[in-house]
Amino acid sequence: MKVKRDFLGMYDAAKGVLMLLVTLAHTNGFVGQMNGRTDGGGLFKIDTLLPICLFFLIAGYSFRLERDWKAYLKRQAKDLLLPYFLVPVAAALFRAALYAAAGQPVSGVSGILLGFLWGACQPMELFGCTLDTVGALWFLPALFFGGLLHQALLRLPSVKIRRALLWGVVLAAACIPSETAVRLPWFLVQSCTCLGYLELGRLLKKTKAFYRPLPVAVQVAMGVLAACLLAVFHRYSGASLWANVWTFGALDYFGSALAAAVLLRFYLQSGLAAARLTQPLATVGRYSLYFLAWHGFELVALPWGGAAAALFASSGLPDWGILLLLWAARSAAAMAGCAATARAAAWMAARRARK
Repeated sequence: MKVKRDFLGMYDAAKGVLMLLVTLAHTNGFVGQMNGRTDGGGLFKIDTLLPICLFFLIAGYSFRLERDWKAYLKRQAKDLLLPYFLVPVAAALFRAALYAAAGQPVSGVSGILLGFLWGACQPMELFGCTLDTVGALWFLPALFFGGLLHQALLRLPSVKIRRALLWGVVLAAACIPSETAVRLPWFLVQSCTCLGYLELGRLLKKTKAFYRPLPVAVQVAMGVLAACLLAVFHRYSGASLWANVWTFGALDYFGSALAAAVLLRFYLQSGLAAARLTQPLATVGRYSLYFLAWHGFELVALPWGGAAAALFASSGLPDWGILLLLWAARSAAAMAGCAATARAAAWMAARRARK
């Protein structure tokens, strides 16, 4: 049954699928590391641009111009920045306790904290200090500052000026060399490059593009075009928003946005957004920020290095078996943490309401 109008939680099932893809991508990379690969590859290639584009399009789709700046900043900081800064503290303490319990020298703790302060998407050396990667949690400050910039630009009175500034910021950020070549707090770059996806998501809602009736031939052509774009990206591009790599320039950027928009339209027309069978995925998507925080904690807190890779490699299990078992364990752990956090948040909200 087609979805005919917007409703709360309409993209929850889609976000649930994307969360599971995040854990799959990281697990696939670990299996590649286990086999001695250093390029981030695994058993198969997983493109990261389209899932990231989908996240930001969905975030832009829910955009509304805020009237109360103070309330907006407080809400966004609580939802996005609070977990971003809590995770490294908890991960550093956990890492220290883990090494102490094993009777080994504590290492990497300062690198975790410095990496999150800088927003390092890759381990790096900066001003003589070793920075650990923030892993999947780069998304949180990028969405916070990208959303803040989006709100500010759309308050400009002139439509032409706001469009010129918005796309000028996106273009300027996309022209900055990759993360490994530039010493900048990296979430500032990502916040600017994601701005275009946020705006395109807002325009999709404003124009009601997903609910406009289209001839069957046009819909088929859109599907074929999206499939062709996805095949090109998968085979040749390797573009990445988080690393600021745009192999084919604007084709990567707007092609991924077009493919994502077509997928979202088909998702709504299929009825999966409200289907019973997708409700478990919708639950994961509803609390996707909790899921991301718990998965991010696990990525940073546990020493997923050479020793862990060697341990799994010596297990005797086939690579595919390790991939599936580890993916299931990571996803289940994130879901459990997600459920516990949601219950705690509901309990605290009820307690505040009683006071």
